[in-house]
Amino acid sequence: MIFTSLKKRITDHCRRLGRALRRFCCALTDSRLSLVRVPRPVGVGILLAAALVLISTAFLDTGLQVYANGTALGIVETPAEFEEIVSSVERRASEILGYPYRLDLDVAYKYEMYERNDYFDAAAVEESLFRSIDEIVPLYVLSVDGTVVGANPDRDAISAAVEEAVSEKTKGGRPAISYELLSDVEIDYVYTDAASSVSIDEIRSELSGNIRNEVTYTVQEGDLFSDIAASFGLSVEELQRLNPWIDPATLTEGDVIVVENAIPLMSVSVDRLDEYDEVVPYETIEKYTSSMWAGESYVETEGSDGILHHTDRVEYVDGVESGRISVSVTASKEVTNEVIVYGTRNFQCPVKSVRAITSKFGWRTFGGGSDFHTGIDLANPSGTPIYASYDGTVSFAGWKGNYGNCVIIDHGYGYQTLYAHCRSLVCKAGDKVAQGDLISYTGSTGRSTGAHCHFEIRINGDPVNPYPYIFK
Repeated sequence: MIFTSLKKRITDHCRRLGRALRRFCCALTDSRLSLVRVPRPVGVGILLAAALVLISTAFLDTGLQVYANGTALGIVETPAEFEEIVSSVERRASEILGYPYRLDLDVAYKYEMYERNDYFDAAAVEESLFRSIDEIVPLYVLSVDGTVVGANPDRDAISAAVEEAVSEKTKGGRPAISYELLSDVEIDYVYTDAASSVSIDEIRSELSGNIRNEVTYTVQEGDLFSDIAASFGLSVEELQRLNPWIDPATLTEGDVIVVENAIPLMSVSVDRLDEYDEVVPYETIEKYTSSMWAGESYVETEGSDGILHHTDRVEYVDGVESGRISVSVTASKEVTNEVIVYGTRNFQCPVKSVRAITSKFGWRTFGGGSDFHTGIDLANPSGTPIYASYDGTVSFAGWKGNYGNCVIIDHGYGYQTLYAHCRSLVCKAGDKVAQGDLISYTGSTGRSTGAHCHFEIRINGDPVNPYPYIFK
């Protein structure tokens, strides 16, 4: 197949050569050149020349050569073919540089012989022209979440700068147990504006910067925490989360509060172990006993707070806590609950109803002078029943000087009650009485100004105010 094609090409060129020779001979005849016998050496030369022409026409052709700034670029069919390449390069350059760019070319076209297999490589010519632009160079471009940070020819240095920035964000507080780069970081090798090349230090500075800086507000006189939150479109809870160290109830003029967190260029999540102690307050347990009078109490067991030691795994995103998981909780000190024992013995009022308390416990004016009144006077009509205030044994029943007819009941534990100025008595010394048993009747015997029951409570022989014991 290849031979057949080659034979056809040679035949076609021989025919063209023959036609050319005939035209040459005719031209000689027309110019009336006399035909002479050609010597053999000359004939051989002519045949060699013809063979060369035949061979050259088989492998060479004539085409339009493109020259740019004096350099041959290749054969094109038309100038438009090269002009389209130039336009494509200029469009690419304009997109990169951000302004209309034009190639500075001195273009010329010439028809020349060329080898048939020396074809025009349009893609190679376009790339060569593009790389000749001094304003555009190949660089490694660093971008974070689609935002270009900077470009530099050293990819390894850029990668190291990113690692340093991430490492820096893991510092502070407790040691990091793990971290994750949340931002999409890309390093692409692209042709870009030569002016965009920056130093590695500049890239480091950009990586540690913010998209938005922290926004704060200085509290003014009369400001309320809720009003500040509303003015910045926040709920009170959101503003509190931004300022966990501030107590809204004690907000004062001049306090600086955060209303918007900073947003870093590069976001990093860091997990840390947080250990802290929690105080567990003790509880108070109440116990009751009838061996003590109401109002009396004692601490049976002193209370002591417990301590729980917590270990939490805490996630921080850009320094702000975003999640917390408990790892362990141990009791470093057990809680001891307080136990208080209260008495349940209750005195009751010795009369069913009280018309009036005509004299209270304590100092009073009486008979033109002052004395200390050791009980309270419960005024009632003469003959009103008087009952035992609590269980006990009658230790005295009879006349007792200024007290007149008087009953004293011993309740044990150092407690006694006294009922004075009685009209008559219905008990005697040694009687066992229960709370509410009838023991006497109201009168006005002894040193008295009217019918009433003088009632006393004594503890270890000393009178105390009976009012809180019988009127709860």
